[in-house]
Amino acid sequence: MTSNHLGSGTGRPIEHRGCYLAYSVRGEGPPVLFIQGVGVHGNGWQPQVDELSARYCCLALDNRGMGRSQPIGETFSVAQMADDTRVLMDAQGWEAVHVAAIRWADSSPCSLP
Repeated sequence: MTSNHLGSGTGRPIEHRGCYLAYSVRGEGPPVLFIQGVGVHGNGWQPQVDELSARYCCLALDNRGMGRSQPIGETFSVAQMADDTRVLMDAQGWEAVHVAAIRWADSSPCSLP
C-alpha cells in the first residue's frame, strides 16, 4: 500500500464497487468538495485546503486507481467519478456542496443528482 497522500484529517477508506476510496476531511463550515483530474492525487489541492479549511469543511479525495484509492475496481469514467463522489458526500451527510474540480474531473459534478 502507498503512503498517505492526503495529509491530516484522513478518514477510513470507503469501499465502493470494488475500490477503497481514500479521502481527507478538514475544517468546519459549509462543505467544499475538491475533485482532481485523472492522474493526480487529492493532495494536489493541499494549498487550497490549507487556506479554506479555516472557514469551510473541505473534502479532497484520491480518485479510484490513484494514491490510496485502490484497486481501480470498475472502468474509470466521468459517471463512475460522479458515483464515487456521491458515496463520499453521503458518508459525510452532505446533500449539497461547493465544488472545485480541474481537468476532465470538472464534468463529474454535472453528473451528480
